[in-house]
Amino acid sequence: MHAPDCLIDKTLIKPAKDRSMPEIFVYMFEGRTLDQKRALVRALTDGASASLGVPEDTVTVQLIESAKSMRSRGGVLFSDRVPAPAALPSTSPSTPSETKDAS
Repeated sequence: MHAPDCLIDKTLIKPAKDRSMPEIFVYMFEGRTLDQKRALVRALTDGASASLGVPEDTVTVQLIESAKSMRSRGGVLFSDRVPAPAALPSTSPSTPSETKDAS
């Protein structure tokens, strides 16, 4: 049984030649600089082109930004989450001589 035409969003159907071209979607919180976004799309494009063997101009990257108040995990908005404590610097000795007994 086929779905009626009225249930199919034809804007989502791409011609066969477009299906083989990589399309990368990145979901992230807003707040990155334009230079950071440029670096990200460049790195993703380079990686996709090299690993998939496709020309760079066929790789599409879409950045989808949202506010922390628009996303949640475990029923808690990210805007309401308490930030994780910063990692403490290592307290291990840096040289073997510092681990020797004072005796």
